Amino acid sequence: MLSACNFKKKAKDTETNEYYADYVAIYKNYKHVSVDSTKQALEMYLKKFPLEAKAWSFLGTVYLEQKEYDKALPIFQKAIVLDSNLAHPYSALGFLYYKKKEFANAESNYMKGMLKGDSSLQSSVNRLVLHSFTTPADSCRKEIAQLQNKTIKEQQFLFAIGCVYHRIHDTAKRDSFLSICEATKTLQKKDRDAILKDEISISDFQESISK
Repeated sequence: MLSACNFKKKAKDTETNEYYADYVAIYKNYKHVSVDSTKQALEMYLKKFPLEAKAWSFLGTVYLEQKEYDKALPIFQKAIVLDSNLAHPYSALGFLYYKKKEFANAESNYMKGMLKGDSSLQSSVNRLVLHSFTTPADSCRKEIAQLQNKTIKEQQFLFAIGCVYHRIHDTAKRDSFLSICEATKTLQKKDRDAILKDEISISDFQESISK
């Protein structure tokens, strides 16, 4: 269904259409209604305006947040075909390819998202996490130093940076970040060690504190 999108965008299908207010309402209500309600509303909207790249990207995000990665990926790809200037679909694909351990594709899409204007802290931390598997320790340290020019308070980002230090075997810096992360600062050493024992445990804990 999502591959058949090699047609030209029509003026009536742009974000200036009369139904744009409906899209904005769906977006604003996302955190206050069920996921199924959001999916249904977006799918109904896209039946009327199938060339709305932002709406496809939003639908992909809904699937991504529900960990339905195989469904999310082609939706983001469609959003890019419809509007290659959107940054978010590239960054989202970067994360999806990272989850699939396709690190080269992840890096390529993260870079495209950044070049399209995605300077969000979320995407910067996601790239750092990827690089903790693909680049030398000193490179990761430099990247963290650049990130620290921003104010980082969110526990999921502090934990993610702590885990990067864990992967590059810098236990002092790891413990420093975990000690200021709200989710881990009061944990006993054995409980922290249990979280850090493998990548599955780290990923599960990361997702639990990112909701």
